[in-house]
Amino acid sequence: MAPSSGATDPMIATLGSSVREFVGSGGFRIDLLCRELELPAAEFASLTGRATTSIARYLQWERWVDPDDERTKRVLKELVQIVGLLRAMKMDDNASSWLRTPLPSYGGRTPLEVVKAGEGQDLIQRLLALAVGESGG
Repeated sequence: MAPSSGATDPMIATLGSSVREFVGSGGFRIDLLCRELELPAAEFASLTGRATTSIARYLQWERWVDPDDERTKRVLKELVQIVGLLRAMKMDDNASSWLRTPLPSYGGRTPLEVVKAGEGQDLIQRLLALAVGESGG
């Protein structure tokens, strides 16, 4: 497995079992992640810049996938990190709607738009600060 797998990401490693079904040494389970976040192929394709048919193929495979382009890997890592942090804060029941909710701190853009714009790590750092604050750490 190439070292670029999401499993080698320190944040994902820290989140551990809370995101294990989405990322591992074999890459990502794009089908499970998209199902969890209610992301249709066209919407995920828009985030990654890939063709909808390519993403639809990933969704149909129902197996581990290690995408060959860095943008798709970045988006997948960020979405997995976001899911893990929302789970840590007990907000995962609303993850799909939260990802589509305009955020005043990002000029009214949704979290998905922030990830698409390449600013997902900033959003993740803010979520992490909230998660640490809620845990008293």
